[in-house]
Amino acid sequence: LRKRIAHKESEILKGAAFTAIYDMCRYTREALATRLERLGFSECSIAFRVWAGKVRHRKAQYKCGLKVVFGCIRRCVGRAMIGWALQAKSRRRLRQAAKRSSLSVASQAVSSVFEQWGYLAQMQRRLRRCGLDRFLNH
Repeated sequence: LRKRIAHKESEILKGAAFTAIYDMCRYTREALATRLERLGFSECSIAFRVWAGKVRHRKAQYKCGLKVVFGCIRRCVGRAMIGWALQAKSRRRLRQAAKRSSLSVASQAVSSVFEQWGYLAQMQRRLRRCGLDRFLNH
């Protein structure tokens, strides 16, 4: 079972990573953030929006953005995703499950990731300005 879970997790991460890379090349950062949100990765989308807002140069933005997106997916959604993956056989059901719990995952994710990096206070101010500070309340 552990092997199956690990395989499922890497499959999901690969899929998410691929989607993110593909979209990075095709979309503006706003469109990518929205797309991530639709896929149920709100925490990635918020982290990406906040992060990309700091980085002006397109290529740097691309690199930082990917780091943030993957970091968030891996840290915060990874574990929950395994559960969803095992329950939800179809992609559509997986996405619905992701949407349902993405808000609470988002709130913990954003806080813990930014706390880890020592950015929390700074990000709280930024998120408050965008009206996204509700994602920082556990």
